Amino acid sequence: MITSISRYLSTPIRLQNPKFLLITSLPFSNSSKIEDYWSVLQSDYGFESNLERTLTKIRGNLKGSVVEDIMRRCSVDRSILGLRFFIWAGLQSDYKHSALMYKRASDIFDISGNPCYTTLDYKGAGLAEEAIGGFEEDDEKGDMDVVVGLREEMASIDLYPDMITYATMIKGFCDVGRLEDAYGLFEVMRQHGCFPNVVAYSAVLDVFCKFGNLDRAMQLLDEMEKEGKDKKPNVVMYTSVIQSFCENGRTTEALVVLDRMNSNGCRPNRITLGFLINGLCSEDRMDEACELGDKLALDGCVSSGFYFSSLIVSLCRNEKVEEAEKLFKNMLASELKPDGLTCSALIKKLCCEEQFLDGFVLYCEMEKQGCANIVDSDIYSILLEALCQLGYSQEAVKLVNFMVVRKVPLKAPYLDGIVEYIRKSGEIELASHLLTWIDYV
Repeated sequence: MITSISRYLSTPIRLQNPKFLLITSLPFSNSSKIEDYWSVLQSDYGFESNLERTLTKIRGNLKGSVVEDIMRRCSVDRSILGLRFFIWAGLQSDYKHSALMYKRASDIFDISGNPCYTTLDYKGAGLAEEAIGGFEEDDEKGDMDVVVGLREEMASIDLYPDMITYATMIKGFCDVGRLEDAYGLFEVMRQHGCFPNVVAYSAVLDVFCKFGNLDRAMQLLDEMEKEGKDKKPNVVMYTSVIQSFCENGRTTEALVVLDRMNSNGCRPNRITLGFLINGLCSEDRMDEACELGDKLALDGCVSSGFYFSSLIVSLCRNEKVEEAEKLFKNMLASELKPDGLTCSALIKKLCCEEQFLDGFVLYCEMEKQGCANIVDSDIYSILLEALCQLGYSQEAVKLVNFMVVRKVPLKAPYLDGIVEYIRKSGEIELASHLLTWIDYV
């Protein structure tokens, strides 16, 4: 049974025989070196990230007796530092831990079972996956190469990482962009009877997508689909690949992934649909976007309201304001309520196109349908200022009344000009109400 070191770090050390922790005397040639190491571990250096560098500066030829003595001293009240020393010693070129030394470390630190390097929580629990998964944050110093060396050292004495440690290594390679090294670990794992799980596959797949290596991403999906059972891709993984294809202008291939997704019994969700609709709209494939939305709504994957909202937002993003406005009005006529993002995005886009009156008319339609309450407060201030500047006094006063009823605060940068305009329109009391609701953020 392997007990995770990360679990050990989170619980108090329970020494079975504390009375036997007295330091055994060693030959004089080793004693001075032990004291040098021990003084470093007792000093402030022990709690800094440069502990290993400091140890390297003072080190001589390491011996098993020296390592064991230091571990026993540290086991009293400096167990984490003792583990760091043990790991550092194992990385030195002229010293290798024996199988017996791994057993000694396990006994001294009360880690039951096989002392194979499982997980250590780097920079989180104080020692960070240093045993075999750490160093990944400083790859410019070759730290991931050290990890590879440490894994090979373990293999030389027939010790192999577990799934958690392999996953940590994979994450380390992914974090520094070494994608092929991360992918290559899958084969190494299989050779030692440790088969990748969904977490490991997902980490590599995400990075392939992030760096646009979509051929590799598809290859990975294919492997997972063939393995089946608990290794099959989930909706998050399929959606990640679909998103990458859409963002790289390859929406047709994204639709192929959607078909594979359906054939493998994985239903798309709102996020999946959002990426696909935006991709189709960006390629002027409006009819296909509508057909896709209708199909997914009919299949129950998304609601009709969400489908229309996604389509409207995508049209706005792709500068198709006229089509978006038309679809929005059809949506309201069908008694489908758009969400807040959709309402705000469309009115804001109309304002950007200087179609302020159209924006106000659209807002009034939202009031009638009872969905104006989800419009962002910023939109009110932008629209109101434009109506005032263009001299649409009746519309401006009407909008202020809506704001007062809903207690929508006026944004501070717009305050002076709008309040003065409302006063000049003869609505002095209304202007006073505006002053009571001001957003200074």
